[in-house]
Amino acid sequence: MGRPHFNPHNKSHGAPSDDERHVGDLGNIVANKDGVADIFIKDLQISLSGPHSILGRAVVVHADSDDLGRGQKSNCQSLFLCCIYARFVVVMNSVKQQEMQEQELDAVSLDFDLQFNNL
Repeated sequence: MGRPHFNPHNKSHGAPSDDERHVGDLGNIVANKDGVADIFIKDLQISLSGPHSILGRAVVVHADSDDLGRGQKSNCQSLFLCCIYARFVVVMNSVKQQEMQEQELDAVSLDFDLQFNNL
């Protein structure tokens, strides 16, 4: 069974472009024919500091697509990948961007270098 998205502000489920959405609603990822997904997420709701920081929280990729709050399938059920985003395992690009975030709600860009291969 799926777990809820990170939702510290008690918002409704939605797409990344929606004003009303969970902080953890980061959209769908599409892999190419080789099973590789190259994504870049820039988000105004994600925080790397303060009480709603995502550091130490899981980043979960589901095998199924999400309806982005537009249908009956509020979140995906099939877990594909899960990792913990923490300061000691971030890549240099993310470390540089952490330093740019001076206040909790400043814009944040996260660059996850993950490769999804067909299993």
